[in-house]
Amino acid sequence: MELDLTITIAIYAALVSTSVLVWNIYIYYLQNHPRLKVEVKYGYIMTTESVESLMIHVSNRGKTKITISSVGFELNQVKGNISVFQFLDKNLPVKLQEGESHTFNDSFPYIKKQLEKLPKESRIPKYVWVEDQSGKKYKSKDISKIPEIYKKFK
Repeated sequence: MELDLTITIAIYAALVSTSVLVWNIYIYYLQNHPRLKVEVKYGYIMTTESVESLMIHVSNRGKTKITISSVGFELNQVKGNISVFQFLDKNLPVKLQEGESHTFNDSFPYIKKQLEKLPKESRIPKYVWVEDQSGKKYKSKDISKIPEIYKKFK
């Protein structure tokens, strides 16, 4: 009887310690890897005149600093056509510390004019991506699910 109690306590302790180990590894992974949130917004920038603008807002939600090296669109893939549209931004690279954010602004008419050079099937972006210096891409929501932006590209 006493041996059964000892074995039960040992099994219980092993299960608790294993679950604590798994939980700590999970928390460590969540906190120590880069996490970026990418949002796309359409609006106007007011200077001496109002300018239609596409704004790409990037937030560092992780505990580590991250360097953004490029920004672009993933386009509708049509066989034989270009599927990536990359922004040329003079402000890149951008370093984001924990909790920091950055907004990239680009003239919407300029973007649309550049996309019009592509075949019609490829002109509508699927999503915006941001790439860090390690080559990892972070994506925004599907642009077709953001009606105020999607209809501007049609």
